[in-house]
Amino acid sequence: MNQPMTAIDTAKLEGIALLWAFSRVLGRDDPIYRYDDGSIGYIGGPDRMGPLKPDLQATVERFRLHLCPVTYNDEPAFEAWVDDQPKARTSAFGINAMDAAMRSVVLDRFGDTAEVPSEVLEFARRRSESNGEQPARERCGG
Repeated sequence: MNQPMTAIDTAKLEGIALLWAFSRVLGRDDPIYRYDDGSIGYIGGPDRMGPLKPDLQATVERFRLHLCPVTYNDEPAFEAWVDDQPKARTSAFGINAMDAAMRSVVLDRFGDTAEVPSEVLEFARRRSESNGEQPARERCGG
């Protein structure tokens, strides 16, 4: 992988950046795909099955996660942590169960800081801004 990487707080990973980091945990070497229009995607493209769509139950079972609905900043959220690790080390929040589960797995594998390709972070930022979304870390967990 010969692309510039940016260190980011694992709790702040969201969207395609969170999926990218999670796909690294799953052992995919370079999950970025560049489409003809210049946009980027992950794990897929026209000649493959398509983007990574993690399965919540399979993720919980494979990584032995605890998953609990919680209230965070007066909003519904989820907390996940790895069963055989201290809760304080792998506890992660998400606006949905899958985000919490993926973030916990990434936290367990890479720690508090994950390295993600700079272009993935930039793409996620632009996409979020164009949709008028508030970053997930401001809604939950970061």
